[in-house]
Amino acid sequence: MRELRVILQPVNLALPPRDIKLIREGLSKIFEEAQIVLKPMILPWGRVHPYTFTVRPYCEHWKKFCKKYGGGYYISDPDELYEALTHARKEDPELFRKILNCLLQPLCSAHPFIADLIELAKKREAILVFLEPHQITPSQVGTCFYVEGVFNIHLYFEGSPSYKLFILSHEIGHYILKYDCDNPDCIMHPCTKDFYDSGHPLKFCSSCLEKLKRWSMKGEDG
Repeated sequence: MRELRVILQPVNLALPPRDIKLIREGLSKIFEEAQIVLKPMILPWGRVHPYTFTVRPYCEHWKKFCKKYGGGYYISDPDELYEALTHARKEDPELFRKILNCLLQPLCSAHPFIADLIELAKKREAILVFLEPHQITPSQVGTCFYVEGVFNIHLYFEGSPSYKLFILSHEIGHYILKYDCDNPDCIMHPCTKDFYDSGHPLKFCSSCLEKLKRWSMKGEDG
């Protein structure tokens, strides 16, 4: 049976004891059925500004990008940014990908606090989950992507216990299962209920459960 290590970091969000208990007991029960040993590590509340532009002036990639395509000035105008990205895509694809990644991420790895968390996740071979007090976008409650080889999850963590356990398990599930499920009773089905609703699905359907078991026993991605 494989282990799945998860580092949970509240961002500008204090977790009450009941939520910590909910996370530890709920995740263990949900993923135990999938034959996965889930080891959540909940870190202390971290005060981090949620927007990447606050740390971009200190980011080496961003400084290089501005120096090369912004004449040394900080690029803030949308038209200038579009033109700079167009040139970077043709002339320096690696830098282009790093800047695009920076623009899309809610938290920047140039921030010392985030950089330390990424290093911790690498050492523990864990995935990194940021629990946030605001929606990622007006239409998104969770998102996941890789940063420096570490699987990152950002999710909105306010609402009913049912919602919190659902969205946390759903996004962790995407580390193994790449796609959402069509079954509305499955935890891998997209979030369709209100955040404060108590009826969110908290089990995997038979199809997703079988994929999780294959990953647990053989390491096959779903």
